[in-house]
Amino acid sequence: MKNTQKWPISLLFVCNRPKLNKFICSASLLAVMLGIFLLPKTAQMASITPDKILELTNRERFNAGLNSLRTDDRLTTAAVKKAEAILTNQIFDHTINGRKFSAWIKDAGYKYSLAGENLAIDFITSEDTVKAWMASINHRENILSKEYSDTGIAIAEGKFAGQNTIIVAQIFGAPLLKTPPIPSDIARLNEKISPRQNVSKNYLSFYKNLFGHFSFITAGQIALF
Repeated sequence: MKNTQKWPISLLFVCNRPKLNKFICSASLLAVMLGIFLLPKTAQMASITPDKILELTNRERFNAGLNSLRTDDRLTTAAVKKAEAILTNQIFDHTINGRKFSAWIKDAGYKYSLAGENLAIDFITSEDTVKAWMASINHRENILSKEYSDTGIAIAEGKFAGQNTIIVAQIFGAPLLKTPPIPSDIARLNEKISPRQNVSKNYLSFYKNLFGHFSFITAGQIALF
């Protein structure tokens, strides 16, 4: 089949002028050819977006009978900062220079009871990124965890190990629920049951201490993940 592709008008004008240096014409033709072959890759690289990653994530969750995740601005901020840190420090890991991924979440002001992070590098489509995560046990567990309700996603382009690449960071979170205040009548009842301050059977104090201990253990496990 005859090739009907037309060269850009500006290039035809340059190459049809005999007095111009042949080197300029050749260089221009080379530039156009490179552009033709590189444009499809550039278009694919641009196809990785936070919205698409979220859509694909929630599709997997829907198929598993789980709730959809909603975007949280604080987790998005944490994901952006983490992706930037990977490029800045040239370290692709959940922990960078001794700083666990949970540190970026805390810096963004998100108080969590549970949190997770998925990272990806060198992918050019959202579909391939999520597909690779789903093929990994730990990443799949994050995507399909029934505990999570929030997420933040960031895409960062830059050089890693001297090569142009794309970093994808997705952070998952379950917010820390605030303990409801104790009604005054229950507080008075507690005083009647155990009026002395140093009594081991002070029920409200016992449950308060137990809850505080549980929160500490949960945060420690998450930080070590």
